[in-house]
Amino acid sequence: MNQDNYCSLEAAQRLVDAGIVLETDTYWIKFAQTGNGPDTRRYVLSRYQTPGFIPTYTFAELWRELPVGTIMVKEPDGISCVHSFKIEQSKASNTNPADALADLLIWVKGQNRERIVKKLLDHADRLKW
Repeated sequence: MNQDNYCSLEAAQRLVDAGIVLETDTYWIKFAQTGNGPDTRRYVLSRYQTPGFIPTYTFAELWRELPVGTIMVKEPDGISCVHSFKIEQSKASNTNPADALADLLIWVKGQNRERIVKKLLDHADRLKW
């Protein structure tokens, strides 16, 4: 499996921490390697879930979740994803395009949460007697 086709472990963890879970067939799993020296534990990509797994996503899986109007630009120093709302803008840059999309998706979901809360609070104010 080519790791460049997937989110890095760090980006996948940021998605989990943000509460974003998508359908996927690939996971970062803990892999224990023992030998003559001390045990080394690291994460590897796998198609199987094991205890402590972290879901990871391909570029296509993340791209599907982003709103219409998302623009992607390849810059000389890496890959940049730029999304523009009516007024707000976010720019997520990374040499791994899946990581850039992951960071952008986290930002977009956060913006949507803030808008929903604001609308609910405005509606609640109008309902006060």
